[in-house]
Amino acid sequence: MRNLSSIADLILKEEDPTSIESYGVDRLKNHIIVLGYGRLGRKICEKLEAASMQYIAIESNIYNVKEAQKQGKNVIFGNAGKKSILESVNIHEASTVIVALDNMEKLHLVCDILEKMAPRAKIVAKVNRFKEKDALIEEFPHYEIVVGTEQVARGMFEASKVCRI
Repeated sequence: MRNLSSIADLILKEEDPTSIESYGVDRLKNHIIVLGYGRLGRKICEKLEAASMQYIAIESNIYNVKEAQKQGKNVIFGNAGKKSILESVNIHEASTVIVALDNMEKLHLVCDILEKMAPRAKIVAKVNRFKEKDALIEEFPHYEIVVGTEQVARGMFEASKVCRI
């Protein structure tokens, strides 16, 4: 266990030209925080960038972070369930937090933390099933909960209305 901690310290202390300081997050206000930089998180960040909106993403997969940073993306390595990581991206000043996590257990944990740390921010979370949405809304009635299948159905319906004649 001691060795694991040492290895983690080496990885995290590695000099990186795109460290959190380079984003100036301590000066960010009314920014958007994206929790998760998998496929969904990447798509969200692309749309935020295209709209010239100020954002920073937190991702726990170091490979995804390194790839994103090589492309100049505002992505940092960290566990979105840790208060210190959320504080490091100026969570108290964020206008919106988008939770793009697939793990429902982690999603609930993060939402509980956000409730305390970002009471004024708009919280938008994605779930896969309607029963997950119901459970989340019961616990966090003021959150925006998006059901993935509902959005896919809406997109497919809209696409089917387009006439190709």
